[in-house]
Amino acid sequence: MRPSKPIQAIDRALDVLELVANAPNGVNLCSLSDGLGLKRQTVYSIAMTLTRRGYLRKDYARRTYMLGPVMAALRARQARWNSEVLRPSVLEVQRLCRDSEGTVMLGQYSRVGIIARLVVRPKDWLSPRYYYGLVIQPYGTAVLYQAFMNEEQLAEYRRRFPLDEHDYGFWRSYELLDEFLCLIRNLGYLALYRNGLRVAAPVFDAGGAMAAMVCVAKPTAIPTKESAERLIEMVRRAATNISAKVAKASRHQPSWPVW
Repeated sequence: MRPSKPIQAIDRALDVLELVANAPNGVNLCSLSDGLGLKRQTVYSIAMTLTRRGYLRKDYARRTYMLGPVMAALRARQARWNSEVLRPSVLEVQRLCRDSEGTVMLGQYSRVGIIARLVVRPKDWLSPRYYYGLVIQPYGTAVLYQAFMNEEQLAEYRRRFPLDEHDYGFWRSYELLDEFLCLIRNLGYLALYRNGLRVAAPVFDAGGAMAAMVCVAKPTAIPTKESAERLIEMVRRAATNISAKVAKASRHQPSWPVW
C-alpha cells in the first residue's frame, strides 16, 4: 500500500494527549490552545471528546485536563486478557477445532464491538492466529453477547449499533430480539443455522461476569439433529473447561470492566 497522508483530526487528538501527559498538574484550555497553535474551539472539541471517552479527565474546579482512567485501564485489560484468558484457552480452542472440524473463534467484547482475539481453522489447527478485527454483525457473537450483557452495557451497545442500521434481518423490533435473547440466556448457548451451523457459548470469570465467548462455524448443507447436538455439546464442554481455567486465574481479581 502507498503511504497515506496523516489524518489531521487524529493527529491533533494525539497531540492533546501527549501535551497533557507531560503536564503533571494538568493543563488548562488556553495552554493547550497556545501550545498546539490551534483555535480554542478546536481544542475544546477535541478535549471534550477525549473526556467523554475517558482518555482525559477534567478538573472543573481548576479548569484543567489530566489523563483519564482509560489509558491505564486499557493497558491493564490487555495484560489480564493475555494472562487470564488467552494463554489458558489456546489448547482447549485447538482441541475444539480438531474435534469439530470447524473454525473456532475466541472473542472478547469491547465498547466498539466484538473483538475476535484467537482464530483456529481446521486446515492448520496447530497454528492459532490472533485476529484483531471487529465483528459487529447481528448474528452469532454479537447476539450471544447481548444475551449476557447487563442493562447498562446493553443500552450502550444498542446506542452504538441501532437495530435499523445494521441489517438485523427478521428481528424487525427489539421486542422480538429480546425474546430470543431470553431464550439464549436460559439455554446457555446459541445455535444458528445460517450458511451452515454456528454454535457459541459464553466463558465466565470467577466473579460470574462474561469474560469471552467461544464460537464454532461449520459449513454444512443441512445439518442433522444428531450432528447439531454433538457440536453444541462440544462447544458447551469447551466453554465450561475454559471458564474453569479463567476463573482459576481471575479468582482474586475484580470482574472484567467493559469499555
